[in-house]
Amino acid sequence: MKKIIYSIGLLLLVILFTSVEVKAEETKMVDVTIKATFDESNNDQDLLNEPREYGSPISVDANTVVGEYEFAFWIVDGLIDLKREATTTFTATNNLTAIAVFTPINTPVLVFVDHSGKFIESQYKDYHIPTDDLPNKVNFEHDGWKTLIGSFEEETITENTVLRLQYKLDEETKKVTINNEEYLYNEVVTLTLEEGKTYWEENGEVVAYGDYTFSALYDRTLVAKSGKEEEVLVTLSDDLELREGYVSRVGQVHVPENYTLLEAGYLLGKTPLDLSIDNYDKLLKGTIVPHTNEFLTSINKLNYYPYMKGYAILRDFEDNLITIYTDKQFLNSEVYLEVDNLEIEDGKYNLTLITDDNVANMEETTLTTNFKVEL
Repeated sequence: MKKIIYSIGLLLLVILFTSVEVKAEETKMVDVTIKATFDESNNDQDLLNEPREYGSPISVDANTVVGEYEFAFWIVDGLIDLKREATTTFTATNNLTAIAVFTPINTPVLVFVDHSGKFIESQYKDYHIPTDDLPNKVNFEHDGWKTLIGSFEEETITENTVLRLQYKLDEETKKVTINNEEYLYNEVVTLTLEEGKTYWEENGEVVAYGDYTFSALYDRTLVAKSGKEEEVLVTLSDDLELREGYVSRVGQVHVPENYTLLEAGYLLGKTPLDLSIDNYDKLLKGTIVPHTNEFLTSINKLNYYPYMKGYAILRDFEDNLITIYTDKQFLNSEVYLEVDNLEIEDGKYNLTLITDDNVANMEETTLTTNFKVEL
């Protein structure tokens, strides 16, 4: 009898994986949602809600919206975009969601965003600074708001206004050591290659080509080397342990000149991932930080997708779509184990485990034997 066993035990993994798997992106359809949103008195209006071919251009004219409203800005995949015009073109990516924000004529909107540009809330009247349910960053404290556009004085605005949440390091912020030098936690670091060197290596794996810019989130030792030709690259970190009960991993994409990064994120699976057949169970598209090409997520340790790989989709210099993956996969805190001959005797389970090479080849794992059985 074959059953799936769910382990509550702890799995530790101390490896940094990089990308060597590259494949051409096959033609596929992806869900695209583009809509217009108004003040509280009106429902949203769909501008487009249908599958489109991945990587295809999508032309939208938000000015076609009728009524006593005027266009303010776009929110694309949760991030505010103040530079994009009402008439614009998007590129179809996985689960693309774009929202055109409109305001009643002569009624400006007040918008609050996180430091990354992620949308927090909007106000069309009774303007005030929010204090509840604000996002937080590890080792940082809130430090007021900065005006991106417009003005906000004495709870009054006369034009569309966007305020960005500011942070400051708390007094006990830890330091991070990069190549024997200390940096403030989350400080952006740039390592410059010496003449004759071409890439950076960490724990025997290539992590970047050329000068390397990244966020100081954990201690690192990087070695400059030469001899490899530049290629596209995606990496994932070990667990950063940012939140209790969660696994947090930062990813990063190296984008060579004449390549365009379309999206990056995480592929999750209930069983070991074989991406030659795209057998993942869930895709999490990351929010990419533009100046470092980093993305970060935290996943509950009690999730049902213990296997993880990083991925990135790019357009190359010949206008081809390519997908890259981290070579090996990460194993999060819980894992499904396949067993044969499940027998119950005197209230105890006798298990015969099927060896999984993907698990057996991990460099360091520790597994307790507290099992919940799904019969």
